[in-house]
Amino acid sequence: MSDDDVKRTHKKNGGNVPKDILLCKKAFVRSCAFVREKQFWKDWTKADIVINNDVLRKSVLGNKVQLYGDLSADYVSVLGIRSDEQRRITKIENRIDEAQENQGKSLFNQPHGEIIYAPLVDDNTTQEQVIEFWEKQSFNLKLSNTGLFSNCLYCPLKSKAKLQQIATLQLEQNIDKDTPESIDWWINIEKKYSRDLVAEDRDITKENTKFVGFFGGVNKFVFEGIKKKVDNGEKIDPELLKLDSAIPCNCTD
Repeated sequence: MSDDDVKRTHKKNGGNVPKDILLCKKAFVRSCAFVREKQFWKDWTKADIVINNDVLRKSVLGNKVQLYGDLSADYVSVLGIRSDEQRRITKIENRIDEAQENQGKSLFNQPHGEIIYAPLVDDNTTQEQVIEFWEKQSFNLKLSNTGLFSNCLYCPLKSKAKLQQIATLQLEQNIDKDTPESIDWWINIEKKYSRDLVAEDRDITKENTKFVGFFGGVNKFVFEGIKKKVDNGEKIDPELLKLDSAIPCNCTD
């Protein structure tokens, strides 16, 4: 696919991003294989998923169970969200309601057959009870109770105070700046993939909104601002940290 083809397809779909910006954002995905190697379920697990049964047979198409559309199947998601994470619970309930309303006909919506099971919510389990449980065990997973360091280290769904705390704690560590382990990597990614409303000559409908990215509409890049606070030794509001210890993030997956 040539540069002109990329621009032509983008314009055909209603896009109006300038060619140089568009090609920069498309560079990585264009460097990837167009079609990935064929994969089979049993290459990854020994679990035997039987789809030839009365419950799923009506939802099987092309030897695959459908999650979207009129043939979609119901399925269960088991989540470890606690009862004291009400904000996350509400988001889950809203996404299920929205999926039911839209009937999962678009990949932008959650499949409408999802059934959520959150045992910690049903048992009214809080963070303190989870910590107490693990303290009684004969082994320690050594996971942070605050949700600071994890595989979703600098996820934008964490609060800005928590992201600043992570960056501060990493100051004295030997961090590879070319990986997601470093806030520098996130700074570059935010700059590269956010929409620059001025550079793209877009209509600005909200005051002080120049970019649209990971954190919605903003006046300046957020990760860059967090790093500047850390480099300047700016302290974090203790009350915000106290609140963040009870609410690790706003994720619902």
